[in-house]
Amino acid sequence: SRRVRTWSVTNGRHYQDCPAQDYLERLHLPRDTGIEYSSAARRGQAVHAWLAERHARRPARPCTPDDVPDTPGAWSAGGWAVSGDDARLGVQMIGDHSLTCALQHLPAETPLLAEHRLSIYDPDAAVVVIAKTDLLYQDHGGWVLRETKTTRHPDEGNLLTRYPQVALGVVLLAEGIPGGAPDRNRVELERLTPAGPLLDTFDPADSGLLAEARRVIRELAAGWHADTRAAPAPGRPCRTCGVRRWCPDAAIAPADGDDDAT
Repeated sequence: SRRVRTWSVTNGRHYQDCPAQDYLERLHLPRDTGIEYSSAARRGQAVHAWLAERHARRPARPCTPDDVPDTPGAWSAGGWAVSGDDARLGVQMIGDHSLTCALQHLPAETPLLAEHRLSIYDPDAAVVVIAKTDLLYQDHGGWVLRETKTTRHPDEGNLLTRYPQVALGVVLLAEGIPGGAPDRNRVELERLTPAGPLLDTFDPADSGLLAEARRVIRELAAGWHADTRAAPAPGRPCRTCGVRRWCPDAAIAPADGDDDAT
């Protein structure tokens, strides 16, 4: 009997940090990006925006090693400015991306969607699931969903847990969204690291993989779906909460040195 709501992986992660954070963010209150984004996060956003601009070029063409900022020590993209070591590492990652760019072997007429938003209504849950894809393209009758991430740590354990966007992509493609031949659909995770690019492929037709992906998404969404209070959970997440100024409970968050406080 509840009204239809929207949900995304970002909502799920913020809810896990603090239910009140997710609620306040949904009110579109002014945010404090200065505490919300670390230097590494700003670098990742800048790299992401730079690549998105190149993937949106028409006619489409693959990225090359020369598709990098002209000033390695300081540059910006999509409103995200970086400088110093973060800027230089970002340039390296952008250049490395040319080795794994999805457009390398695609015919010019291939359907290609950069920064495309999928909106899917789940009638059983009364939820519209929002998935913003980095790149969505067709390949030999199947759809490919490509997620690109920047990280300093190539060994990150369970990639579906580390990157729930990949898990959601596996679930959607297994359900035939946005279409394509189920046995030809795939999800790709491109990780740009200081040691070079890594590309992992996930097959939605793999029953074991699909079960794990469903588990990851269920754990991320179930608590939020049943919650009717969105009670604050003050603690470490308050330090990087962009809407904490609107939360009276944020003031009792632990100090930076109090690692054991809850």
